Amino acid sequence: MTIAEAQKIFGLENTATPEIIIETIESKLFTLKQEVMQKYMVPSLLKNKMSSLSHLSRAENLLNTMNSHSIDIQHRWTSQPLDKVDFLEQYEQKSSQIKLDVMNSQNFSTFTEATESLILCQEYFMILFKLFFSDHYEALHEEVNTRELIDTGQLLFHIKNPDEKKDFSWAIEKELARIDKIQRLKINQ
Repeated sequence: MTIAEAQKIFGLENTATPEIIIETIESKLFTLKQEVMQKYMVPSLLKNKMSSLSHLSRAENLLNTMNSHSIDIQHRWTSQPLDKVDFLEQYEQKSSQIKLDVMNSQNFSTFTEATESLILCQEYFMILFKLFFSDHYEALHEEVNTRELIDTGQLLFHIKNPDEKKDFSWAIEKELARIDKIQRLKINQ
């Protein structure tokens, strides 16, 4: 990739000043951060972005406009959770850390790494959710929205406080159906 190609990727003229280059890149990065945060619960949507993010990262590095220090993005599970509570607590912690990394990314390199971590976190969540909540499987007749993730904080509270009168069976069944739908989309791609 040449400097001219890198400029074209960001829609910059070859006469753009360093300030305009930085402003344009920051604006694009901000827009993509918002988009990733809106789609974080569907890994296949994020995977579709990874090629363009890598391309943007290479272009940004070539233009050499941003500080390229990286952040530590190692928020993966180190062991399989022991039970539902451990699983949901770990997920809440990892997910929050990674989303914070996405929003704190100062360049496309760290943003790409954080987005990859978010994809892996969501994929692992879906696998473990199905394992831990498989006893709730029911065939849902209504269509589920793949972008409506279960409120894991509320579910965790409910599991820790079983005397609460709120029943989460429907929400769990809906989440299982959402995961199945996402995994079917992944297979069909």
